[in-house]
Amino acid sequence: MKNSLSTYINKFKGNLLCIGVNDEGFIKLLEKNNNINTYLINRHKTKLGLRRNKKVTMNNGKKINIKKLEKTFTYKSIDNIICSYDEISDYFKYFIDDSLNICCGNIYIYGYQDEIDIQSIINRYNKYIVEVSKSDKDNTFLIIVKTPNKKIGPIIKKGHLIINSFKNIGDFISNILVS
Repeated sequence: MKNSLSTYINKFKGNLLCIGVNDEGFIKLLEKNNNINTYLINRHKTKLGLRRNKKVTMNNGKKINIKKLEKTFTYKSIDNIICSYDEISDYFKYFIDDSLNICCGNIYIYGYQDEIDIQSIINRYNKYIVEVSKSDKDNTFLIIVKTPNKKIGPIIKKGHLIINSFKNIGDFISNILVS
């Protein structure tokens, strides 16, 4: 997956939002590309590991709430988004709406396929009538979402948030009953 992402990184222009990108090779590639303005967002690291809180730190030192990306970045102000699924998994239902509203290019989601249902991620994005493609190699995946140039209204956002919450509750109850 790193090789396929590096080919995309070389073609980027404009603003790029990177969430959970900790690999030195990716960061060096981003620094080499002079056509992009990069916003790096990572969680706070402590002695015990990653702290699971809503506040994350950008590369300029500003702390933002990961649930409220849309308030930090304006409508369609980001050209591309690269994010690690491990970093956004806790807030994925909020990330979907916010990423579609702030991004005018592509969204790249990568991660490891350990216990992740990739088809459910694709189905959540397909509700918004966007083009989604995936590629699998070894134990990793890469999902590419091509965002349209339309705004998602607040009523549609709340409706999908409620539907996704009920699906998550149903999945949780079914997992309890099966095990």
